[in-house]
Amino acid sequence: MSQTVEAPEKQASLTDQDFNAEVHVYNDETFPMEKVIRAFCQVLPGVDAQKAHQLTMRIHNEGVATVWGGPREVCELYAEQLNGHGLDARVA
Repeated sequence: MSQTVEAPEKQASLTDQDFNAEVHVYNDETFPMEKVIRAFCQVLPGVDAQKAHQLTMRIHNEGVATVWGGPREVCELYAEQLNGHGLDARVA
């Protein structure tokens, strides 16, 4: 079972350049939307069912969506956790 880690608050010592990565999730026609929504709610801080549904529909309609942005290290963690749920998540 993967553990969700909260994203760190933006600290005064961090610059906007430190927030330079994004998590992209790609469409998978065989993966049930309900599981995608559940994964987003469990992994991404502050993402409720409504926001998760919006992201899921964007992925379904456009083939890919950015679901998180921030420090590369945090993005890599979230992508790994989403991949653990069976999603195709990548950091860019």
